[in-house]
Amino acid sequence: MSYAQEFQAIEHGRDNRMAALAVYGLYALTIPTAATLAIVGVIVAYVARGGAEPIARAHFDRQIRMFWMTALWGAVLFLLSLPAWILTLVLIGIPMLWPLGAVWFLVLAWLTIASVFGALRLWRGAAPG
Repeated sequence: MSYAQEFQAIEHGRDNRMAALAVYGLYALTIPTAATLAIVGVIVAYVARGGAEPIARAHFDRQIRMFWMTALWGAVLFLLSLPAWILTLVLIGIPMLWPLGAVWFLVLAWLTIASVFGALRLWRGAAPG
């Protein structure tokens, strides 16, 4: 392998790591952006994982799994909140919405914290935990 090919391979691997770090950054901003940047992050993860080196690929797989776990929790909490929204017409549902909102906040906080720890592991060159 020539020097140019080795350099290109190193740069490609660094690009994959930077893309994975960018996805972690987008996930870390889920709370202030109401999870809209998480959608952008999962798209980047799906696109970039195809030709990624093994460590970056493992991080992309973890990021995609984190997104879908968060989306599943979001769907369950949304379905649980439907009766509460209907009951808000008679003011009974408002106290029911507070715990659901708190659980949704905890789910997004988990995604944020897991993203920070994942980014730190990727920065050290370790596999996701």
